[in-house]
Amino acid sequence: IWALGWGADYPDENNWVGDVLACDSNYQFRFRRSCNGIDDLIIQARQETDPGTRISLYQQIEDAFFGSIGEYPMAPLFVRAYYEARYNRLTRTPALFGGEHWYQWHITPTIYYEETISPTGGQLVVPNQAVVSVPANMFTDIVTLSYTILQPQLPIMAYGETAVLPQITQPDVDVFFELNAVYVSNGLPAEPLSGQTINIVVSYQQDDVSPGVCETRLALYGWIPALKGTAVTGWIPALSVVNTDENTVTAELGDLGVKAILGDYCLHLPAVAR
Repeated sequence: IWALGWGADYPDENNWVGDVLACDSNYQFRFRRSCNGIDDLIIQARQETDPGTRISLYQQIEDAFFGSIGEYPMAPLFVRAYYEARYNRLTRTPALFGGEHWYQWHITPTIYYEETISPTGGQLVVPNQAVVSVPANMFTDIVTLSYTILQPQLPIMAYGETAVLPQITQPDVDVFFELNAVYVSNGLPAEPLSGQTINIVVSYQQDDVSPGVCETRLALYGWIPALKGTAVTGWIPALSVVNTDENTVTAELGDLGVKAILGDYCLHLPAVAR
């Protein structure tokens, strides 16, 4: 006689050994064991109030049932398991049964940095990722410059519209971010003055450079969506310099918006015998 499956009804070890395996159990599974010293331990563990002592008792019971010379009142044939996808900003302890404990779920907010920049220039430093240097006369008034780390698969706000980053056909190094600026005086978007450029040094991790990618050809790209009304759309490279020793890409930016470090695969020509 076998049972297709069973899961605990309440979160305590007694539900397993006391309700199911005890000799006097009237549970849905009755193994009709002869009562012995294991059942004395089951009763003792059930009544014990000290958590440490209970753990020790249940370890003894488990060994008596399923140890090398255990009684083995049943033969477990399988354990249920399943796979799930989890967003990397979500922290939770999965519920084993009884429904998810939603109140214990925590979502890390978007990683965001900002700095006030005057018309005389300034810097926005993003720890371990970027240094944004704004020269004098880049903006006509004081602005708040912001740097937001992005997840490429999620919807974002770009140029005042909701959008999703287009499919990326080039290899990336997991560096996606958005640069924005607004005037402190009125909250309106601020764009760099024509002919001026912002210097930015962005770091990447060596482990994120996939095999076959030419590291020396990494560059900072900007995303130009069709909704901006330009003739060119998609990922457009900025003038960039790669430092493979320090794992940085330095670029001169004439505009703000969504940026990413992208690259190309190395081309290996076949050897030709002469």
